[in-house]
Amino acid sequence: MLKTVEKVLLLQQLEVFREATSEQLACLAIISTESSFVEKEILFEKGDICGSLQLLVDGRVQLGPPEKGSKVESTILDPLSFFARQPHNTTATALTSGTMLETPHHELTDLLTSEGEFGGIVLKEIARIGRQLMNQQMLELV
Repeated sequence: MLKTVEKVLLLQQLEVFREATSEQLACLAIISTESSFVEKEILFEKGDICGSLQLLVDGRVQLGPPEKGSKVESTILDPLSFFARQPHNTTATALTSGTMLETPHHELTDLLTSEGEFGGIVLKEIARIGRQLMNQQMLELV
């Protein structure tokens, strides 16, 4: 089990939190739990309930089917489904062993509403990710 300070150090390495303070990340670290995964493990499947925000802090994950999937490193896994409170819209498969931090929806929602500035930082990043996904989909249509 990682200590809170170790989680904060991991969170500081993620681009999504580049504007967050150590205090804000400590609040997130306290409500997050660490989980490990192994190569080829299915982390979630399309249609599974998305009840926690999953932050990939170490390892590589593929989102989508093997022939069309995109590889993801050090980011949030399927944040749009999480914030929309919808089932996962893709499958995530571990390409390597790794670690992620998971934060339950209700606890993160409480944190983001109580820490308005931190909520703005996270929502800005979610919007950036959404734009990237839209751009990727537009390129696939061409």
